[in-house]
Amino acid sequence: KLGQILAMIHDPQFVEFELGQEAPSIFNAVGRTHTETWHSALLGWLLDPNGSHKLGSFPLTRLVLLLALKDTLTNGDRGIDFRELLTKADFSNARVRPNESELVEVTVGNMRFDIFVDRISFEPFKELQIVMEVKVNASIDPVQCARYISYMTELSRDGVFSVPVFVAP
Repeated sequence: KLGQILAMIHDPQFVEFELGQEAPSIFNAVGRTHTETWHSALLGWLLDPNGSHKLGSFPLTRLVLLLALKDTLTNGDRGIDFRELLTKADFSNARVRPNESELVEVTVGNMRFDIFVDRISFEPFKELQIVMEVKVNASIDPVQCARYISYMTELSRDGVFSVPVFVAP
């Protein structure tokens, strides 16, 4: 039996099948155990300019466009002009986590960010970050919001601007 198993795993068709199973795919990107984590992994993969989807920074800029449209509709003042961000920011070096090669969420102190986007170049800031919280069957937690605000306030002192985004059904 061992000889048959060894023959099977060395068979060229089996090797090709196994390589196909390991290739980057949407199922690898979301192959996690918790629904909220699946959503985060999928969004992280999609927003990653270096993702295997080969869309570059298009999904990330579309997210900023959505934020710009929402900001226009609500006359929001977030301390940043999203339309200017769309035209002047450099998203090509953005790092999004989790992604298909970095499956772990970013943790800072006692906070775990569902999706963390950094390395966005946008003057006059040293850096721009997008911090996303994904809620699936859960409500927004005021204590968590307070920690996010504290984190963003601390970073702003160092010239880093953070944009919080809550994704909820």
